[in-house]
Amino acid sequence: LEIKKIKIMKTNNYMEKYRQCDFKNMKDVSLPPKSKTGNRNSREKFFAGCMFFIIVLMLHYTSVAQEATELSKAGIHLIPYPQEVKLRGDDFTLEKNLTIVLDKDATEIDKFTATEFAKYLHEKLNIQTSIQNAPSGKSILLTRKNTDKKSGDEGYTLTTEADRITVRAKTEAGLFYGVQTLIQLIQKNQAGVYIIGMEIADWPATPV
Repeated sequence: LEIKKIKIMKTNNYMEKYRQCDFKNMKDVSLPPKSKTGNRNSREKFFAGCMFFIIVLMLHYTSVAQEATELSKAGIHLIPYPQEVKLRGDDFTLEKNLTIVLDKDATEIDKFTATEFAKYLHEKLNIQTSIQNAPSGKSILLTRKNTDKKSGDEGYTLTTEADRITVRAKTEAGLFYGVQTLIQLIQKNQAGVYIIGMEIADWPATPV
């Protein structure tokens, strides 16, 4: 399965604009043809345009850095970084026995995603799971119902509650990506295994 592009790659267009601004050799930068009255204005407009794209680029990187810092403080490093992350809600503690809940009409790929997740929990964290079609005790819900429209065909949403984690996606691919993010969110300390309270919404930066 193809890994999505990291969000920060959306700045490629800004970087290209930035590369066109050669401040050390401003006289060599390609500018509009000279005119008796417009040459100075043309240079000023071009310089202002370059500065605008630099400011936009800096603001974008600052925004991503702030988001990343919030997760980094919690000891979480997600790759690829989701489009939206909000740290709030209740933490979810992964107990020794969990239920993974699938839709009754789950496809074979959905079942494969759930099975591989259960295998990971057992082999890496010694957590026993059962895959069912209804919640029972603490549960992780993997569903293709009531999805967010902005998630598109390969996006997903992920929310935590004290007794449940819910991953919603429109497609098989979206559900798979959501579970890969969920795995990266798992943390351990002396008290046990847990996922901090948060809400995530993610979708491809570029439509596939």
